[in-house]
Amino acid sequence: MKHDTYKPTLTTASSMETHPFVVNVTKLLNNPGSRVTFSCVGTIPDLSVTSSRVLSEQNISVDAVFESVHSGVLVSSIIKTVWEGECRRCLSAISSDLILRTKELFCQDVALDTADTDYFEAYPLAMDKVDLEPMIRDAIVLNLPAVPLCNTRCKGLCSVCGTNLNEQMCNCVV
Repeated sequence: MKHDTYKPTLTTASSMETHPFVVNVTKLLNNPGSRVTFSCVGTIPDLSVTSSRVLSEQNISVDAVFESVHSGVLVSSIIKTVWEGECRRCLSAISSDLILRTKELFCQDVALDTADTDYFEAYPLAMDKVDLEPMIRDAIVLNLPAVPLCNTRCKGLCSVCGTNLNEQMCNCVV
């Protein structure tokens, strides 16, 4: 089985911008059973749920293995970034590393607007290019904490005076 390190830079004709999460897999598709490794770092805007988010300027790193399979390209990846948010109980600023493992299939014949629920889930492989951004976006948003806590024993805020009960006690009667 062929195994190469592959670090392409791809530009689009329309914008001439570098897209770190778009990979040309023509060589891979022309060699069935082959695999290549790929690493990239970039940013993706608007990654958030309720009280946690990945800032638009926060780097997201991806280390991936692309495998040529019968139905397309199988991508196994490790995605790393940092999320931030507010503790749901005391409203303190918090942040943490987010490290995710994914394994997703990219296929030529994926119908993006189909209502057929029996159709297997895959990401599109268009013009021999894999765009990892939708996969990365899905993985991060689905794994951001919906109710972030600074720690599991957080006491929260006093409902009367608003004192952070993790830092000091108050004399309010609740």
